[in-house]
This record gives sequence, C-alpha cells and structure tokens, in this order.
Amino acid sequence: MQVKSFAIWANAEKEKVPALVQNALQWASENNINVHLADRLKSISIDGDVSYFSTQNPPEVDFLLCLGGDGTLISGVRIFSNPSVPVIGVHLGGLGFLAQITPEVLIDKLEAVKNNEFKIQDRLVLSAKISDNNNSFYAVNDFVVQNETSFRVTSLSLFIDNQHVSDYKSDGIIISTPTGSTAYSLSSGGPIVQPDVFSIIVTPICTTFSYIETSCVAT
Repeated sequence: MQVKSFAIWANAEKEKVPALVQNALQWASENNINVHLADRLKSISIDGDVSYFSTQNPPEVDFLLCLGGDGTLISGVRIFSNPSVPVIGVHLGGLGFLAQITPEVLIDKLEAVKNNEFKIQDRLVLSAKISDNNNSFYAVNDFVVQNETSFRVTSLSLFIDNQHVSDYKSDGIIISTPTGSTAYSLSSGGPIVQPDVFSIIVTPICTTFSYIETSCVAT
C-alpha cells in the first residue's frame, strides 16, 4: 500500500493529544502525505493550513489514526466503516485492549506503515436489524437487548438459524464479538475470546430462574 493520506480521530480532552497530533502532522509533511483532522480537534493550535472533516462526511484515506482509548477507536471505526479502512490505535492511559500502540513509538509505526512493514488483522463485525426498522446497525463490540425500563426484568427467547436455543428471564442479553468479549460481556460473566476466533458470544445479564412452590401437609 502506497500511503498518500490518512485521517486523525482523537479524544481532544486527553493531555497528550495536541503534541501527538503535531508530531503526526510534521511527519506527514516531511513525507508529502496529506492529513485530515476531525473537526473536534479544531481547539488544538496547529501550525499551517489543515483540512478538517465532519463525522457525517469522512474523507477517503488510506488509513485512520486514532489517539485515545478503546472508546475513541470504536467511534472512529464506526465513522470510517463505509468503506472501511485500516486503523492504527494509540493507547493513552487507562485500560485498553484495542489501541495497543504507545505514544513513544508512534512515529516508528507510521514509518512502518509507509514502508509496507505491517500486517492487517481482520476483526468480526456484527450487523443487526430491528423488526420494525429497515436500517442496518453495525457493532465492533456488542449489541445489548434489554427492557426500555432499565430496572425491569425482561423475557427473551434466543433462536439461531430459526432453531430455538434458550429462554432468558434477565435484565437483557449481550451479543458480542470476540473484540467485545473483554467489554460489557466480560463484566457480566462472559468468556474472554481471542480476536482471531470466528465466534459470537451470547451473555445474559443478571439472569433469574423460575421455580414451582409446593407445600406438604402431614396426615
């Protein structure tokens, strides 16, 4: 892949973001590569002219650079999902599983991409439709099905390929990708699944059970 352009999506509230953006812009300028910044980064003081984009109109680029945590990366993937582009995630503090590159090696990793010294790892993405809605929805982590009223238990039936699997009385169920197995699913008791395993995880949330109450009378 010959890199001609990339976009930067970042959490502007992170302390390290302004310096990292400046470093990435300087590297791009030295290598004659075009950069597009998310308009949420307009608060950062930038030297020279910069092209900004909105979430409704993302540019066509060779890859996306995300600066922040897992939430930042997932939101960036959602914006650049049609068509999808490779994503580089730089992890800035806190707990993170998706964005694994540290700020100290950012320029080295950008050089590796420019020199085609990288591998692309595909991740499973879920697609869902609601019965009374023709729109398709996509998730990198998970979909959660629950009662509109958060404190009410709901009854759900799970079918796979029109075959009944199970019934649940619970706060809801989480339908997760392997990528999302370390998120909400894990906190609800679900398993950790390696990202390269092609599977879908179903995790009920706070399940209850039904019982029959009987009484014994001595005679």
